[in-house]
Amino acid sequence: MKNRLPIAFAALLLLGALVCPKPPGPSRIDPHRCFEHAFRAEAGPDSATSRRMRELIERNYTFSISGEDVVAGRKAWVLGIRPKIKQRPWRQLWIDRKTFQILALRDWSHAGKLKRSAKSPAVRPELVEGLGAASDKQSAAKARCGRVRAPGYVPPGFELAEVRASAEHEWSRIVYSDGLYAISLFQRFPDRLSWEHKHAIAVYDWGGGLLLSTFCAGRQVAVLADLPRHELERIAASIR
Repeated sequence: MKNRLPIAFAALLLLGALVCPKPPGPSRIDPHRCFEHAFRAEAGPDSATSRRMRELIERNYTFSISGEDVVAGRKAWVLGIRPKIKQRPWRQLWIDRKTFQILALRDWSHAGKLKRSAKSPAVRPELVEGLGAASDKQSAAKARCGRVRAPGYVPPGFELAEVRASAEHEWSRIVYSDGLYAISLFQRFPDRLSWEHKHAIAVYDWGGGLLLSTFCAGRQVAVLADLPRHELERIAASIR
């Protein structure tokens, strides 16, 4: 009888685990599927634009669940979206466990510094930036880019997203995106600049990345992106 008691007790424990299983922990949640559900919840109806955005993110980033949290009384997964290439910005998302809505986010710079923190409903963050033109307008963007001096070098993972220019091409803006973050390249013909200004390079940290201003190919060039300075200099120098 004594020998049967431990066996019976173990059987009861096993039955309790089967009847009342524990809620899935971070290690049992597929982070990629969590991202897909969150993306659909934020991006809305499926379209060529949303598919291209998701493909870019999946190509350039990896996903991981780092834990659980509570935001405004709602249970959430903490999803990390980290770049496959070093020295790139990355993002954390707090995703509602029931609705997969984004409850909060944190943006981290390429240098590992917190640059933005937002919570819903005070701020409803967009999942993706820099893809205003999207794939359905990609051919038109490439055609316009043929009349604008594009850089010969763009960091791996970034694709052309948008091109805007004045009728006389006195100024232009080219945008490249990796799905989450963007590179904006501005060009304009200067009115009059001294020799010193034409060879000066200025770099500003505006909190969300770096702004490099210089003079290339007979025009003023500004590169705006959350990337290391040497990458911005290489982009600007590749304009011919």
